Amino acid sequence: MRRPCAAFDDGLGYRRGMPKRHYKKNTKHKRGTSGEGPPRWFPSRDSLCPDEIDEALAQELLDGGVDGADLAHPDARAVYAIYEGVFYKAYAEGVEPDREHGNVEVWHGYPVRRELVPRQVPAKVLRTFVKAKRLSRPEYKKLLGSAQ
Repeated sequence: MRRPCAAFDDGLGYRRGMPKRHYKKNTKHKRGTSGEGPPRWFPSRDSLCPDEIDEALAQELLDGGVDGADLAHPDARAVYAIYEGVFYKAYAEGVEPDREHGNVEVWHGYPVRRELVPRQVPAKVLRTFVKAKRLSRPEYKKLLGSAQ
């Protein structure tokens, strides 16, 4: 299997001096939990993860993601990834002890619906994807043109 975010992966899977990032699944974004699902489900903006995104692939997306700001949540740290044309956004939930790695940052993520990309993925992150050839320039311009 090819590494989905190899363009951003420094081979370490974490930033020097920071705890390792650990993906923790959140059933909120899985099929079967949307309508009656966990609290804080907002159908107007939340989206379901594709069935093929398992924990191992989600961890790869997180490890190879791009750090970016989140204007909607200025105090939160976000990481963005793109895989097979779909954008993903992850948030840090906190730090937990880990026997193997010491302390790890716990993250959960979700796909960003295409029509929400211009508002949820910063232009700086989109430019990073263009430079890494993970997003075409015409698609980048199209996404920015649809920002409202």
